[in-house]
Amino acid sequence: MRKYQVPGKKGLESIHKQLECDPDQQTFARVDFTPFADGEVDEMRTKGNVFNTFYGFSANVLDACDLEFIEPFLTLVYNLAGRNQECMDYLLNWQAQIFQRPATPTECMVMVKGPPGTGKDTWVDITEAIMDSSHNYVYRTSVAGEVVGPFNAAGIDGKIMTVFNEF
Repeated sequence: MRKYQVPGKKGLESIHKQLECDPDQQTFARVDFTPFADGEVDEMRTKGNVFNTFYGFSANVLDACDLEFIEPFLTLVYNLAGRNQECMDYLLNWQAQIFQRPATPTECMVMVKGPPGTGKDTWVDITEAIMDSSHNYVYRTSVAGEVVGPFNAAGIDGKIMTVFNEF
């Protein structure tokens, strides 16, 4: 086992010794991934008993919306929904739930099917960008066994969206 040492008052000392004496040290009972909606206080972290690995989304709630700005996205979703307004509304509402109530499972898996180049990955890319791709909330795979079956992939822990690509 490696022992990490850092300069201390009496030469090199264990990094653990310095951490134990740190007046700003925080301790937690456990680490958890518990999404919360925009504007909610992450009480688990403020109470100090749970370290929440959910960091929120990068997008902000807007007071108004410029329809010209989002028209290409709406057209993309309309096309992915088979140019069916009811299916498009369902898909947008399903997607909205992820952001409005991220801790509540959608209880449904959406399947978007189509030939390459129809925008399926573009839709996921946009969704991931709104979430904040640096937090890695989307798990992508082309191997069903990584997600279903007796051994779920460790990679899906802490994910909000799982994408199966062409298998």
